[in-house]
Amino acid sequence: MTIQRTEAPVLRRFLLANAVFSGLSGTVALFAADGVADLLFARGFSFLGLTASGLVLEIGIILLIFAGLVFFTARRETLKPSWVKAIIVADLLWVVDSVAALLFFPHYLTGIGIGIVLALTLAVLLFAAGQIVGLGQAKADAVAQPA
Repeated sequence: MTIQRTEAPVLRRFLLANAVFSGLSGTVALFAADGVADLLFARGFSFLGLTASGLVLEIGIILLIFAGLVFFTARRETLKPSWVKAIIVADLLWVVDSVAALLFFPHYLTGIGIGIVLALTLAVLLFAAGQIVGLGQAKADAVAQPA
């Protein structure tokens, strides 16, 4: 099953917003890794041999790749529900990982870092929820369309 452009306005808006948000976040992380690391992490933080700046830089690269994939998916003439589901799963994994970090490793974050991680987590959860609703509406519209 594919979803036509006209059948998914809500889904496409949430996908595009997700792509823009992820792209902007990735760009900031990539070009201001040291400053972002200082805001987020306690002094001396390292993870699997990465410094705080190195971790922020890697997250920035991953976010830019993700943003490109989400943008490509949103702009296609037809949407594949399996691609949208993969994006939703990635968003939900981000939320789970962020909540785990806040619950189990808050001592690695600064006070501002906790607030930033919480805000980003809520934004990503909003994108996932909007994409879930939009996908449901798009599927319903696709079924309702006469062949």
